[in-house]
Amino acid sequence: MLADGRERDAAREFETAGAWWRAAEMYERVENYAKAAIMYAHHGDDERAAEMHAAADEPALAAAALERLGKPKEAARYYQAAGALQDAAKALQAAGDFYEAGKTLMEAQATDEAVAVLQQVGPESERYLDATILLGDLFLRRELYGPAKEKFEKATALKPIAPDFIHPTYQLAVVHERQGDLASALSLFEKVMAEQMSYQDVRERVADLRQRLARSTQSPSGAETTQAMPPPSRRYRIIQELGRGGMGIVYLAEDTILRRPVAYKVLPDAIRDDPKSLGYFLREARIAAALHHQHIVTIYDAGQSADEVYIAMEYVEGRSLQQIVDESSPLPLARGLGIFRQASLGLAHAHRNNIVHRDVKPANMMITPAGVVKLMDFGLAAVVTEAMAKVTSVRGTPYYMAPEQILGEEISALSDEYSLGCTLYHMLTGRPPFLEGDILYHHVHTPPASPRELKPQIPVWLDAIILKTMMKEQAKRFPSVTVMLQELDRCVAGARGGGSQSGYASR
Repeated sequence: MLADGRERDAAREFETAGAWWRAAEMYERVENYAKAAIMYAHHGDDERAAEMHAAADEPALAAAALERLGKPKEAARYYQAAGALQDAAKALQAAGDFYEAGKTLMEAQATDEAVAVLQQVGPESERYLDATILLGDLFLRRELYGPAKEKFEKATALKPIAPDFIHPTYQLAVVHERQGDLASALSLFEKVMAEQMSYQDVRERVADLRQRLARSTQSPSGAETTQAMPPPSRRYRIIQELGRGGMGIVYLAEDTILRRPVAYKVLPDAIRDDPKSLGYFLREARIAAALHHQHIVTIYDAGQSADEVYIAMEYVEGRSLQQIVDESSPLPLARGLGIFRQASLGLAHAHRNNIVHRDVKPANMMITPAGVVKLMDFGLAAVVTEAMAKVTSVRGTPYYMAPEQILGEEISALSDEYSLGCTLYHMLTGRPPFLEGDILYHHVHTPPASPRELKPQIPVWLDAIILKTMMKEQAKRFPSVTVMLQELDRCVAGARGGGSQSGYASR
């Protein structure tokens, strides 16, 4: 003990004198590894510093010393031991091991970063196949079916299915099933079962798909109304139901002539049973079919068969804005503005072609996995609403309806502008402008609360733009959606440049 005391005193004396190496040796002798590490680091011996930090159970400091030595691979191990997964991933990237870096980021729940890193694993890497499968799993988990399908198809092309290599084929089958291609999904699941009968739930999936495919090819007589598939026209083969609501029932179908997926909508019987409504619907569908724009769902076909009135349109993989705001609102400012701007571009194109939507709302905006906004049901909702009102007296919930529309006055492109402003209001504040009481009365008579009163982080200039789109009198709104977009872009540019926010800032 006396000797240890003398060595500790000697260590402190060497430290005071700046004799780092000697101090480090003395601290190491008395097993004060943390101090020894510091002294070795002062001396410039990071290798010994790392050893001492490790001996002192300081893995993060050991990792930092190894990074200074240019040994990122070894540093990553110590960062992982310390639970510093983000730092471990950075070290692995520095070492060129993008696959392990991606896995580490997944462990850290940093999914976006994991995807970006795994995409850097090139075909020359021995882990390329593993990275491809892992990316497919990540995309599938996030319901990005297109990218997931591409990865699993690549994986199965790189290495055929075998008893010890089943996962990518199974996952590819899952993608096909979720996309509604039940026949392809069944074929792939059967391949899996041929290799390994007991793999996960493959037997149950095969049995279920066989039953579903059999039901889809049989007459639905005797089945419950909610389960029955409609008789498709000769051209369209129904695959599965996607959803139902006031506008009818939407199915994923295959255009058997052009061999492409379509969204096949069967409209309510009220349209079929009212010749005037039917003629009006078909006219509106023909008009809307003339619209071709990246932010508008393309209409392919519309008509009447013996049993139904239908419309076939572009199948958009994704979710409606309504589903998104129901799950998580308010939306971040950048995301809300991005959706608003894309919808505005689609509306501006329609208005230039003298077509008014008449039912702009979150439920009529689809958002693809890539974030692309698609407006749908141009001019059609009003036809269906009117026909349904004759038999049910229900006209829908007017959270986004312009005053002139409620009053039965002439509807114009400025009515779409009002509804679009209400939609942006909802995205950024978490609620429509009017939510309680007589909503129809409020749209006509009550000024909406300033969005900034609900969410103070909304910029003054944006608050003013939203309120201008929602003026009761059409003449007080922006002259067009195009002019509104120009003002929006000017204000955004001014805010980014640190200049004047806009003329609305003082209002």
